[in-house]
Amino acid sequence: MYTLTYTATDEAGNQSLPITRLIHVQPPVDDQAPEITLLGDSVIFITQGTSFVDPGAFVTDNLDTDLSALVNGNVLIDTIGIYTLTYIATDEAGNQSLPITRLVHVIPSLTTLKIRREELGLVLEWEHGGNLQWAPTPTGPWTLVEAAMSPYSISIDSKPKFFRIR
Repeated sequence: MYTLTYTATDEAGNQSLPITRLIHVQPPVDDQAPEITLLGDSVIFITQGTSFVDPGAFVTDNLDTDLSALVNGNVLIDTIGIYTLTYIATDEAGNQSLPITRLVHVIPSLTTLKIRREELGLVLEWEHGGNLQWAPTPTGPWTLVEAAMSPYSISIDSKPKFFRIR
């Protein structure tokens, strides 16, 4: 609030009584929601067991200058899957942004399948756990080899077989 006082003086030097005016300044009406821009990609792939650092998001608003986004969701780096992170920002007037999402795919680590020939067949060896699967073609259908542990021996027959670790 501001106070202004007015007086007038004529040519003879006579001064008027002061008049006071109060000025009320209203802050601008904020009816616009903030906007969020993701930093980095909206879809991220990480290998199981590696660290994940969220690149974050940038928030802009028509009036407020120091806003940040709230992130809902988490990424389980040791569990294969797709995780959704949702970002929302609220300005000082209570206007809420539209939610923005980032998908984080935790994918299995690559495992090398070593094959060596022995007198009675082949021996398959791999590290880092995983399940041995086989298929009659390179595209499947894939079948789990129950209770297979490295090293795993197979006999050679005339039918082609394809193996992978998942």
